[in-house]
Amino acid sequence: MKQFIQTLPTELEHAARVDGASEWQVYRHIIVPLSRPALAVLAIFTFQRYWNAFIFPLVILHDPAKYPVQVGLATLQGEFNTDYGMLMTGAAVAAIPMIAVFFAFQRHSSRGSASGGQGLARRRSSSASSRRRIFPDAVRGTFSMNSTSRTRL
Repeated sequence: MKQFIQTLPTELEHAARVDGASEWQVYRHIIVPLSRPALAVLAIFTFQRYWNAFIFPLVILHDPAKYPVQVGLATLQGEFNTDYGMLMTGAAVAAIPMIAVFFAFQRHSSRGSASGGQGLARRRSSSASSRRRIFPDAVRGTFSMNSTSRTRL
């Protein structure tokens, strides 16, 4: 989250401060709305981490009624025999909440990926355009960007 927030444009924060916003208002009205895609991804990863927890609950919990789903699925495997039908059914049922959380936050996470990519492309194009200059060639009606590419008007 820290890295994502550091990539947000500081001009928006400065503009809000010039308009008289306090630190809390800048955070609430500028930072949090722009960070929703990162918060959605964080929510997906956090849910996935705790939903798929295995080792810690297996070691700590002693009551089988309190086992999370993944530990409960592991108890379906016997030492000499395994009911694969029951195990696969349990795995399919255990995957349903994870799929539901993913689809619930997919809209936010895909917007974050799209906007993050555009911001990176915008930064690259601005730095690239500052390195190469466009010189008009009035005689031929072309613009010379480099020696390799020419665009016709």
